[in-house]
Amino acid sequence: MISTAPTPEVIYIPTLFRRVAEGEVRIPAFQRNFVWKAEQVIELLRSIYKGFPIGSLLFWRTEHVRFAEMDRSDTPLPGKNSSTRVLYVLDGMQRLSSLYGVFHFDQVNQNKYPEFDVAFDLNSEDFINISGLDSSQIPVNAIHLYNIFNPRKMLSEQNKIVVAENSDHLFDNLFKLQTAFQEYLIPTVTIVNEVVEEVAEIFERINNTGVRLSSVDFVRALTWSNDFDLADEINGIKDGIRVTGFDIDDEAIMKSIAMAAGKNPNIEDMLSMRFINRQTLLGYVNDAERAISRTVDYLKQYYRMGSYDFIPYEGQFLYLVKAFILQPNPSKKLLDALWSWYWTISLNEGLRGKPDSYITNYLAKLQIAISTSDFGISKEYIKFNGTELRDRKLISGAALSSAVYNLFAINGARSLTTGELIDPEEYMNKFEGKNFASIVDVSKIRRLANRQSSSQKALTNLILVTNDEAREIQRGNLVPKELIEDLSQSSSGRSILKSQFIDQGLIEHTDRPPLFILHRSFYMRDAFLKVLKLKD
Repeated sequence: MISTAPTPEVIYIPTLFRRVAEGEVRIPAFQRNFVWKAEQVIELLRSIYKGFPIGSLLFWRTEHVRFAEMDRSDTPLPGKNSSTRVLYVLDGMQRLSSLYGVFHFDQVNQNKYPEFDVAFDLNSEDFINISGLDSSQIPVNAIHLYNIFNPRKMLSEQNKIVVAENSDHLFDNLFKLQTAFQEYLIPTVTIVNEVVEEVAEIFERINNTGVRLSSVDFVRALTWSNDFDLADEINGIKDGIRVTGFDIDDEAIMKSIAMAAGKNPNIEDMLSMRFINRQTLLGYVNDAERAISRTVDYLKQYYRMGSYDFIPYEGQFLYLVKAFILQPNPSKKLLDALWSWYWTISLNEGLRGKPDSYITNYLAKLQIAISTSDFGISKEYIKFNGTELRDRKLISGAALSSAVYNLFAINGARSLTTGELIDPEEYMNKFEGKNFASIVDVSKIRRLANRQSSSQKALTNLILVTNDEAREIQRGNLVPKELIEDLSQSSSGRSILKSQFIDQGLIEHTDRPPLFILHRSFYMRDAFLKVLKLKD
C-alpha cells in the first residue's frame, strides 16, 4: 500500500527556475549527463512556443538527502544546495536542463553547453542556435533567449528593434514570445514519501518517457560512494561479456548481482542491497560476473547462440545464471535439467507476460533442486503440439522463433546448394529474417485446418540459407522448392534435406502447400521433442 499518493500540479517556468536557483532541485547521480543535441533543444522550445505539451517532470520530495548527487560540472543547473527541502529529479532531467540552460546561458559554462546558445528571430518567429556564428550570420532582429526574463536586458533588446521599419510587428512577436514562456504551465508529478521501496515502485511505473530509468538506477544511486560506483561495475561486466557478442542489459546484470547476494531479482530485494557494505557488495559483483560468463559460455556451446537477442525471456537467462552461482561446476545431471527446462519454457512460451514473482518461484525451485540433487522439480508439462509452428511466423525475439533458430543450429543445418554446414556464427549473432527462405507459396491459401494462413514466413515453411543463397533467391535465380526436389533424387541430397527437417514424405507434398505446412509442423514438433529427449 502506497502511503502517500503522487501529487500532480502545474507550475510556471519562472517558478520552476526559482526552485532550481534556490537549490531545492537536485540531480541524482544515476541520471545521465546532458546528452541532448542542439536540434532537440530547439524542438523543445518550438513546442512550448506553440503551446504543445512537452510531458511531465517527475520529482521526489524528501526531507533527507537520499542519493549521491550528480557532479555539478556535469549539469547546467547551479550548485547551490541551501534549501532544506530536497526535490530530486527522477524524470525530465534533459528537458529541465535544456530550459534552464537556454534561459540562463550567460551563467553556464558556454564552451561546454553550446546547445543552449539560442536566439529567437522576431521576423521568422523561429529559434536558431547561434553558437559559432559570426554577427553577419545572425538575423538582425534576433534576440538571445536568456534576456527575456531579465527586465534590464529586455529594455536593451527593445531599444534595438524600436527603430526597425516593422517595429510594431516585431514588438508583437516579442510580446508573444515572452507570454509563451512566462505563462506556459509545465505539468509535474511529485512523490512525497520517505519509504524508498515505495518510491522506487512508483518511479518504475510512472517513468516511461525518454530513456527509461528503473529501480536498478535507484540501487546504483543508493549504493554510491566516493570509492564505489555500481554503474562502473555493471559497465565493467558488460564490456567483458560484449567481446563474446552478448550485449546484456543493465537490469539483467543488476538482478544477477542481487542473486549472487542471495536475494531475489525484484525491486524490494535489490533495494535492500543498500545496506550491504561496499567490500562485500564488490565480492557479489565478482561472483555475478563469473556466473554470467559461465552462462554465456554454456549458451554458446550448447545452443550455438552468439547473441543475447536469442534469449526470449530475461527469466531464462536469470535461471541459468542462478544455476551457475549455486553450482559453478555443474554436474551432467544439472546441465541436462537446465537444457530441458530452457527448451520447455521456450516451446510453451512459459514466461510470456508473467510477473517477476513467476521467475522468483522458478528460482526457489531451482535452489531446492540443486541442494537435494533432485532435478525432476524443474520439469514442465509440454503443451507444445506443433500447431503453434504452423500458425506463427518468424518474429524477432519471439520464443518460438528463437527456438527454431536454435533447432537449426544444433541440428547442423547444411546448405541446399553446397551441402556444407552453415556455420551458426553466420546467423546466430543477429536475429534477421533474411537468414531464412520460404519453401512453398502460401499466398493463395485461404484456409488451412480451419485457420487462416497467408504468411510466407510461417515457421514451418522455412529453410536456412546462406547470405549468397538469400541474394540469389531474391533475384529469382534460385527456387527453394526446385532445389528440394532435385536433392531428393539422391541419398546424399536427402541427407542434406534431413539437416533442414525435410524428409521424403514432405517432398511429396511440395505441390500441395496446405499439406506440406501441416505435415512439416508435426515433423518439426517431433524434432523438438527429440531435443528434449521426450520422444525416441
